[in-house]
Amino acid sequence: MNSGATQTLFITVQYLKDNTIINDNVDGSLLQPIIKTTHDKYLHPLIGSPLYYALQDKVINNTLTGNYKVLMDDYIIPVLLHYSTYEAVPYFAFKFRNKGVSKQNSDYSEPADLTELSYVRDNIRDTAQFYGERLVDYLCSNSSLFSEYGSIGDGDIAPSSGDYFGGIHIPNRNRNGDCTFGYGLSGGQSIN
Repeated sequence: MNSGATQTLFITVQYLKDNTIINDNVDGSLLQPIIKTTHDKYLHPLIGSPLYYALQDKVINNTLTGNYKVLMDDYIIPVLLHYSTYEAVPYFAFKFRNKGVSKQNSDYSEPADLTELSYVRDNIRDTAQFYGERLVDYLCSNSSLFSEYGSIGDGDIAPSSGDYFGGIHIPNRNRNGDCTFGYGLSGGQSIN
């Protein structure tokens, strides 16, 4: 199992630009740390440490096939694309320099105001949460295909119970491998 010390990212900067609204002229050095943050902040908690590290090992060893490839291509990549875009939006208009933060401006464009920026970012977040919830639902429905999903060891991050946050925190809501937890069901009962 990967200790996480060397992290392999599942998408590249170019793949992010090619598959989102992010323009090709955005500096890749700005996007690279955002992609890493997205892995750590959103993906890892959604799928849990054992599955996350198993996927990293499969990517490193070029053994990502079958159900794991479907999981990566159809469910994980969309989560990473949309959360990376969400995380990047605040940094597009600003440059961080030695003497402070400066706002970018162009002769041929007008920067969005904070209200417009918030609207765009909220819209991107909603899409990212949709794909995150879709990922969790897929894993719960197909947990027998991924033995690492829900198996938690010391120091591991447990898989999330879902990706939507409605503003009310309910303690101990993580499913911890029990996909019925959080639905008012006990283990073994069907969600249908």
